[in-house]
Amino acid sequence: MDNTTDYVPKERKVIVGAREITVRDLIPVFKSQEDRRMAGQKVQDELYRIFHKYMAEKAS
Repeated sequence: MDNTTDYVPKERKVIVGAREITVRDLIPVFKSQEDRRMAGQKVQDELYRIFHKYMAEKAS
């Protein structure tokens, strides 16, 4: 997987209470389906590692 990923900016305005806030997202554009799958798997593995760590601490 190449380390350079392009991103498409997405902007929207939301109302929170009496304030208008601009939310800016950067959506990754993957070069291939394999790159998309690998990035998703990496995120999933990292989230599992983090949740497993805290659940193990809570069970102690």
